[in-house]
Amino acid sequence: MLLCDDPFLSEFFSHWAYELARRHDFNTVKAYCSDVRVLIDFVLEVAYLLGGLTSQVLSDAFECFEDFLVFGVRSENDLVRTAAKSLGANPISGTSAARYITSANKFLDACERMRLGMLELKRIGYVSNEYISVFPQRITYSSNVSKSVALAIKDGSWMAGCISGGVRQIRFKGLIPKSKKSQIANADEFGGDEDAFPIDKLVKLIESASCSRDALIWSAGGAFGPRISELLTMLIEDVTPGEDGAEGVVLIIDPDTRKNILSKWLTSTQIDQASHKGRDSPAVYLIEPFASYFWFHFAQYRLEVIGFERNNPFALHSNFLFRTLRDYRPLVGSYQTIYERFREAAYKITGRYYGLHSLRHMYGYYLANFCPDPKRPGCFGLDLRTVQRLMGHKTLAATLRYARKDARMLEATVSAINAARMQSSGFGVEMVRMKHLENLRREIEEAMQERSA
Repeated sequence: MLLCDDPFLSEFFSHWAYELARRHDFNTVKAYCSDVRVLIDFVLEVAYLLGGLTSQVLSDAFECFEDFLVFGVRSENDLVRTAAKSLGANPISGTSAARYITSANKFLDACERMRLGMLELKRIGYVSNEYISVFPQRITYSSNVSKSVALAIKDGSWMAGCISGGVRQIRFKGLIPKSKKSQIANADEFGGDEDAFPIDKLVKLIESASCSRDALIWSAGGAFGPRISELLTMLIEDVTPGEDGAEGVVLIIDPDTRKNILSKWLTSTQIDQASHKGRDSPAVYLIEPFASYFWFHFAQYRLEVIGFERNNPFALHSNFLFRTLRDYRPLVGSYQTIYERFREAAYKITGRYYGLHSLRHMYGYYLANFCPDPKRPGCFGLDLRTVQRLMGHKTLAATLRYARKDARMLEATVSAINAARMQSSGFGVEMVRMKHLENLRREIEEAMQERSA
């Protein structure tokens, strides 16, 4: 729901959000709505600074929206700087800006569909005036217009003006993000950057946790890089500790596949809010040393939960792995609490604010650069397809946002290549091709031997 002085805009926003909710999960709708609120705030602020909203002002606002998102008060555009300072906006990354623009386009597409609907109302005689692109829009009605239509196309609404011709008049084709996420990670000496939590500081963060639940969540984030929505819907039976030296197993199950089980403890609304982007395989790959911390804190936390349930037989007992600290109820829908606790703890350790999702970025960064490759003894960094499978992404493009190459590793690789070329008098294209074919033949022979064995 959008709270504003324009009832038409508020109602339109609510209907748009409702239609989104019919096709997307709760967290996705929440993100879209939050992003569009930023767009609306920015447009209204620009209109205020320029003395009113016209089609040209609307066009200018759309044109510099990404500049506002990425640079904010550091923008070279005076208007953007002033608006960012007034709104208290913090700069975001290029990838996040692209998400905001996607959200804005969804909303503006809905506006355009509404405009076309208004044109149809005009054609059949409900609306009698010609549409113009000046804001606020003045609209008159024919005598047979219904009360609901009259209330919907309210006089003085800037959004009514937008959907009645403003966007069409400026030939709006959709905001196109210019910012692109770099596929190179310029990490510091601890292995962290603006997206990925410093991998060499995670153990210290886990050990600083004030409760075993937080230590378990943070260990899980480092060990197998789950999304927070996946963590909060995990059940106890999804985690099987290893016995007699065997490795334990962790599964991430789509909540949509077991609604009958979740309904024992959650309402239908809570289940719908338990978002899950889907994985090709429920199994995850745990990396050390965080895997050891995960299993240790799993055992500690389970003892706490069991002790609480024994001492409180009439309290709600559920099979959810992660619970609230006070009454051990399911944590589903409590993302903000988990986020804030991690954010504050991360700042004490690193001097920077990180969200829990930074651990997923860290996991992908580790797999792409520092994970020992079993297919290439002595080599580090898994191929992108393997990283994609381990992270549970449906597309390789999604994996590329996480599995970024370390800048220093690339520099070392290039230096080694150049050194090899300088040391070999016969180095050339044909020699490289021959070496590549020899390596390929060797890999095929080894694979055939494994099958026959």
